Amino acid sequence: MSKKKAFTILSLVLIAAIALVIIIAAAYTRSTAKKGEPGSLRIGVLYSKSPGYQSTYALSHFRGIEAMKKKLGIADSQVVSREDVWIDDERTLSVAIEELLAENCDLIIATDDTYNDICEQYAAENPDTVFAVALGTKTNGKNLVSCNARVYEASYLSGVIAGKNSTSGHIGYVSSFGKDYPLTGSLISSFAKGVSSVNQDTSVELYITGSWSDSLSESLAAEYLIERDCDIIAQNVNTVAPQTAAAHAGIESIGYDFDMSEIAPDSVVSSVVWNWDVYYTWLVEKLLNNTFSGENYVGGLEDGLITVTDPSKKAASGTIEAFEDAKEKIIDKSLSIFSEEELEKGIDDYFGNVRESGVHTSAASVRSEADSTIEIAVQPSSAFMPLFVARANGWIEEALSKYGVAVNWVDFESGPPMNAYFASGSGHIGVAGDVPVVSALANGQDNIFIGSIGAGASYCLVVPEESSITSIEDLKGKTVGTVVGSTSHNVLKKFLESVGLSLSDIKFHEIAGADAALALSDKTCDAISIWEPTGTALVSSGKARIIADGSDINFPGVNVIFARRSYLEDNPEIVKEVLTQFVRGANMLRDYPNQSARLISGYFNQDPSVLSSIIDKYDYKMVFTDDDIDSLQDTVAFQLEMGNIKNGIYVKNYIGDSIAREIMKNDQKSLTTSETKETP
Repeated sequence: MSKKKAFTILSLVLIAAIALVIIIAAAYTRSTAKKGEPGSLRIGVLYSKSPGYQSTYALSHFRGIEAMKKKLGIADSQVVSREDVWIDDERTLSVAIEELLAENCDLIIATDDTYNDICEQYAAENPDTVFAVALGTKTNGKNLVSCNARVYEASYLSGVIAGKNSTSGHIGYVSSFGKDYPLTGSLISSFAKGVSSVNQDTSVELYITGSWSDSLSESLAAEYLIERDCDIIAQNVNTVAPQTAAAHAGIESIGYDFDMSEIAPDSVVSSVVWNWDVYYTWLVEKLLNNTFSGENYVGGLEDGLITVTDPSKKAASGTIEAFEDAKEKIIDKSLSIFSEEELEKGIDDYFGNVRESGVHTSAASVRSEADSTIEIAVQPSSAFMPLFVARANGWIEEALSKYGVAVNWVDFESGPPMNAYFASGSGHIGVAGDVPVVSALANGQDNIFIGSIGAGASYCLVVPEESSITSIEDLKGKTVGTVVGSTSHNVLKKFLESVGLSLSDIKFHEIAGADAALALSDKTCDAISIWEPTGTALVSSGKARIIADGSDINFPGVNVIFARRSYLEDNPEIVKEVLTQFVRGANMLRDYPNQSARLISGYFNQDPSVLSSIIDKYDYKMVFTDDDIDSLQDTVAFQLEMGNIKNGIYVKNYIGDSIAREIMKNDQKSLTTSETKETP
């Protein structure tokens, strides 16, 4: 063998050896990267809803993850999340998990027990990724684990506090579900037991909403309980609506998920708090230290996974002593909330002093496909107040009864999730601003615009009351939030352009509409672009100022009533009845603003004075003008520019307001106020 040939072979061997070492080193690095190295871990998070005051359960997880990151030195860039991932939308859920896996997540946290089955499936297919399901019921002892808590311990303590502070003998409790659901059954029962332990003569008035987080149903439930002389409102639902209703009525409440005294400091006497950082810190530390062995976690008061905040200073005499005594006994096991006999017999037999005051099946949780039902999708934008007036009076139900058609109201926070609902094949009539409605068309939905509402002044720029920002020009370099894909997103761009700025001149921050107040109060944003009634409500609270509204930039603010084309073609008489009652609602708003505002305030979770003060901002003209159509076409251009849609549309092809034209032509004042629920 020549020296040259031998050298070549030796070189190839060395190269192969070096490559093998690199491969082994890479594999070793991947398998041991977690150990003691916080910067190496990738974490994915699945939220069924966006964290915030309209999903306080999701918010408690978000805050827990943020606290865990701070404790362990986990960087923001190491955590990726997907929000509004609905369990009943299998495709969206699968896409979200696939995206987290593509991000090389070592740990995927599923914050909702409804993710049980799909996490089980993906855990089996991805053995190197740990799936942790909050309140889950499944485990494989390897990479699929669950975390649960004896939350009934905290619920019992909150009952002790409520029992010590009730003077009417009636405590209201707003529950997602009833005794047939294990979690809510144990929470209701343990709360009632806590009440009875200190006040045997007090009953718990139960109202079931049928949904984990439906602020409208919860607000109405709380108001119903207050009308029944309940002087404290407790809950296991996941929005702040019951606290807001209690505060407005001047009574006390017990919060849930987090310390709700931050939103109602004068009325929240205590809160049941989920401290998810306890679990997430435990779990991530085990992964970092390479000591994780596929075990589940069950916590309680003793480890702080679930706690109850100390009673407020306004609490009745003896409250703190009773609270501390019960807490100590639960922790040292001298107090068992449920006896073995009770557990054996089941929840049905230990409801004690609980009685059902009301049951409401949330419209958002019902999906009727029957031809005899019309689904009307709504959102709490004050542009659509006439529809809520008609809803509150039962006018549409009455008008459609002669056709044998029932009404299913489906509530959404804003336009984008409503679009997803219609894209799934549900829904017949909806209401939304210009950006969501044109986006729906561009993405393939076949809707017809059947009515127009003008409301330029109802979109505004809001800053904290103490802010030094006084004009649009001052926003340069500032953090400005809005709801992506909403009309307020479009208006924000136009506000900036009116003074020679662009979206690139600010730090853009995405928010949920329900979290506008939070974005300002916690200084996440220096300003927000938002719609009414949120802007006026923030100003009325003394926490914010409006520095500009749509009228300052001549923005027409086109809001649209739309119908699925196939439904309109098959049911023109039904659509006409709905639009007729919409106009009737608009007339009542104009002629009796204060009464109308009182009638619908629960739907908006706002003080009636806020709603009555903004009625004049709207033009319920119903018929599309050339300016309306031009504005909608301009919105198409905006969406294309932003990359939110890929295909342009010609708006005129989707205008179908002939029914509205007929109604407005024949509209007489006789439609205005007859047979309302309150006498003007």
